[in-house]
Order: sequence, then C-alpha cells, then structure tokens
Amino acid sequence: MKNRTFLLVVIVLLVAVFTWSVSTVVGAAIGGGKDEFQQWRAQNARTYYLIWGAEMLALCVPLLWVVGSRLRAQEAEHEKQALETRGLGKLAGEALRGSERATATLIELLDDPELAVRCQSARALVMVDKPESNKELFRKVPYWHGDQKMAMIDILRRMKDLRARKLLKVLAEDRSQFVAARARSALATTSGHSTDMTQILAQRKREAVAAEGRAAAKKK
Repeated sequence: MKNRTFLLVVIVLLVAVFTWSVSTVVGAAIGGGKDEFQQWRAQNARTYYLIWGAEMLALCVPLLWVVGSRLRAQEAEHEKQALETRGLGKLAGEALRGSERATATLIELLDDPELAVRCQSARALVMVDKPESNKELFRKVPYWHGDQKMAMIDILRRMKDLRARKLLKVLAEDRSQFVAARARSALATTSGHSTDMTQILAQRKREAVAAEGRAAAKKK
C-alpha cells in the first residue's frame, strides 16, 4: 500500500514538472520570448495556474487510473497466490501424514492453470515420494511447457533433497535440449548438497547410543 501511494505521488510530481516545462517552452514560443512570457505569467498568475492545473488533470487522471488499475490487479494476484500457497501447504502436510485424499488433490493440481499452483503441488508430491504419486508426477510434469519445466527445475534445485533428484532425472531426459541441460546441471549441483534424512537419523541414533555408552561407563 505504501509503495503504491509513493508511486502515485511520484507520477503526479513528474507530470507537474513535465507540464510546467512544456507550458514554459510553448508560452515563450508564442509570447515572443522567455522573458516576456515570465513577465506575463507573473502578471496573470491566477490564469496561468488554472491553465497549468487543467493540463495536469488532463494527463494525471487517465495515467493514474491506468497505473492504479494495474497495481490493484497485481495486488489481487499476489493475494490469490498467497491464499493458494497456504492451502497447498495444508494439503502437503496432510499428504505427508498419509492422506490419500490430499495426495490425489495434489495430483489433480498438477493440471491447474496457475504455474505457481502446479509447481508447489509438484514440490509437495516430490516430498511425499510414493510410487503411485510419483508415477503421475513423472507422467504429467514432462508435458508442461518448456519455461514451466525450467521454473520447476529451479525449485527442485533449491530443495536440496535427494527426493527431488528423481524428478530431475526424469527432466534430464526431456525432449527439449535446454530443459534436459538445465536438469542435468541441477543434478550435478545438488549431488553433493542433498539432504538424506535417513542418514541423518541414523547418525543421530549412533551418537545417542555412544552417549549412553559413555554415561554408563562413567557410572561404573
């Protein structure tokens, strides 16, 4: 809201400067010179400011209406995406807890018109990582448009999760050379940084057992 107000104020100021400059140039050309026009403006200040104000209104009103409409449309879209993301987060949580209904809904959302919804649904299904859902995930995502698959690859890269590598491997065989190259690059980037939760849990278990062993030895 603050950014929108600031932008509208800047537009008004720019229009004011522009119309003042144009009025000065035109007035000097018509009035016989800059000095003569400035003298006339000083003697007829009220008339000049009325003319200048009319020029500003003629430019500002349509310009502010267009800019304001676009800003409102962008804000509405951002709010819609935020609501969708929160809803997808809830669905993803339910799917991770084993809800077949939530998983089925995420699969259906892979065909949603909104790219953000599709990508977040695919990301959630990557985390669910079940054979049945993976089958649909690996079948549908390769049929997205090239730029959409590129966006999905970037999301998978940022996940830094071994589960994301399965879909990356599918995209690395994509019919588009650009998509395949981006996917292979992501695979190479994430190979040494992926987080294997099984290994982490096993390591923590070993550390806990070792700590218990040390504590028992001290008691003896």
